[in-house]
Amino acid sequence: MAISIKKSSAEISETSSTSLPTEVLSQIEQNTKLDTTDYTRQSFDTPAEKGKRTDDLVQLKFSKGKRAEAKSFFSSYDLKMNQGFEMAYEFLKQEVNAGNVKISKSGFQRIKKAGE
Repeated sequence: MAISIKKSSAEISETSSTSLPTEVLSQIEQNTKLDTTDYTRQSFDTPAEKGKRTDDLVQLKFSKGKRAEAKSFFSSYDLKMNQGFEMAYEFLKQEVNAGNVKISKSGFQRIKKAGE
């Protein structure tokens, strides 16, 4: 569709695709082929390829200050943040299972043993 503008009004006229040069038409045809692959029948149960990550992602929300503080803390021990949080989780889990720490929504509390 082409638009030609006259001083009095806009006039819309249709142009056929055959008015384009044959080279342009063949180039358009080559560059606009549709992907007809049927993706619905592919199995997603195949094992991950070597080098592909299969870890689940967990999103933690911190204020900018807390995030910077955590990053600085872990990097001072040459750890990435995910390594540090994994280690912290494992430590806390061991302490709770050993009965040394109690956790709840309001925080954590170290349980004092007799003689401490």
